[in-house]
Amino acid sequence: MTCGGILKWLRIYRMLKTSNNLSRGFSLIELLIVVVIIGIIAAIAIPNLIASRRAANEASSTASLRVIIGAQATYRATEGNGFYADNLSDLGTRAIVDPLLGCAADPCVKSGYSFTVDRDNGVAGVYPPNWNAFAVPTAATGAMQTGSFSYYTNEMGAIFYKPGGASPIAGLTQYVRTPTDGMLVGN
Repeated sequence: MTCGGILKWLRIYRMLKTSNNLSRGFSLIELLIVVVIIGIIAAIAIPNLIASRRAANEASSTASLRVIIGAQATYRATEGNGFYADNLSDLGTRAIVDPLLGCAADPCVKSGYSFTVDRDNGVAGVYPPNWNAFAVPTAATGAMQTGSFSYYTNEMGAIFYKPGGASPIAGLTQYVRTPTDGMLVGN
């Protein structure tokens, strides 16, 4: 072999060795850059995901309250002999509401909200039978917050809300069926 041939083989060997070094893997800096990019994406996406879940829970709770409104009217017309159901269990055992909403023990938890129902049989000639339904978030604050609003409805069919973990009930009596501390949910 000539000197030029040896140099040629050395150049080829160096190129192969250099290309093998490039294919060994990623450098630490490259891996850190990828981790930082993933962290930035997660920091943007996770709060939006949590807000979406909270909004879905709130929409589900108002839909469940609308179900309770219809279920109480059905119960009064069919099973209750003119009276409303005492609690959600009464509605659930008669299959008027789904098993999650009509659980055996009050409060019933569905989609991050606790639901309770109570009734008043009324006094003949004084005030008619009535009922109240409440929906409060199971976690009203913190990172695992399930809802921003608490809800209230009754036999009148309107749903009221207020921010926080306490239902809007100020000013309610057997005669006054609209809370003074709540805002009406729009359709």
